[in-house]
Amino acid sequence: MTVRASSQSSGDTDALDGATWSILRSERTGEGTVLLSLAGEIDMAAYGPVSAVLLGLEHNGCDLVVIDLQGATLVDCMGLRVVAEALARSRAGGWALIVVAPPAPADRVFELAELPAGLHLARSLPKLGL
Repeated sequence: MTVRASSQSSGDTDALDGATWSILRSERTGEGTVLLSLAGEIDMAAYGPVSAVLLGLEHNGCDLVVIDLQGATLVDCMGLRVVAEALARSRAGGWALIVVAPPAPADRVFELAELPAGLHLARSLPKLGL
């Protein structure tokens, strides 16, 4: 069941630096599995809308949430906040969270941030069986 249209572009632009981002895919891929694929700059401009979509997907119940950042060109502290908040909700709600890492150099932020133990950082979706 698709929760929001696949290949949906947010169209949002950060007025300060022209940064853009989009939600490529947000759907339930199977029984209890949610996939959210993002592209572009996952920053302050993306934080609110991306968090809202993710919360909406989680609200209907899930066993696994996959945040796919393979299309991200930048992940800043607000992008990390999306991930950290999802991790906290997963622990409280008893579901699993997997983050598919963005390509270099956007992945560097995960090394520098030292996110909490328990975050599963994958390198690709096929390895996840999606």
